[in-house]
Amino acid sequence: MKIMYYEVHDCDFEYVDNISAIIAPEGTDEELLKKYDFVQLLDGRWCHYMTLDEKLHMLNHEGDEILIFNEENRIIISESSDDNEPVERDAPAAYIIVMLSVFSIIIGLMSFYFSDGAALSLIPFFAGIIALFGVRKVFPGNKPAEIITKTLSVLFVILFIGLAILAYAISKACDNCWDYSWDTLEGVGRIG
Repeated sequence: MKIMYYEVHDCDFEYVDNISAIIAPEGTDEELLKKYDFVQLLDGRWCHYMTLDEKLHMLNHEGDEILIFNEENRIIISESSDDNEPVERDAPAAYIIVMLSVFSIIIGLMSFYFSDGAALSLIPFFAGIIALFGVRKVFPGNKPAEIITKTLSVLFVILFIGLAILAYAISKACDNCWDYSWDTLEGVGRIG
């Protein structure tokens, strides 16, 4: 299959160090190659390492004789690859912060349940939640932080609704108790 990569025509597909790559034909202008993120290999050839979106585009057009990357594709590719790059580069730091945040939340909840000092036990809980939201801001494309913060948000909404229902049920129970005790006192007053 021949590849037309924007203004670079007659390219070939090849795996370079087990990475999908587009190989430019010999004699192509170096400035043009640099414009489209081609890098020169040790053997002198120029290649462009394909992004995930470019690989998917290639798979979708597997049967075509010529694979064409044009400006319409470039808009899609550049938007998604910009979102993915920081995550890949900063993933280890983000994962470590996410794991520490989750452990901090768990430790805070456990100490809240098992200890007498409720205020002090909530410090690691809230520190973990703040760290999770901080990871979302610093590493915006981090999937684990995104999933965990969305899950925690849903759990907090469910907890808030549950507490509201519990407060309403307690209020109704107190009203019923008050009405029952008042009726009992009126009955005792009539007897006496």
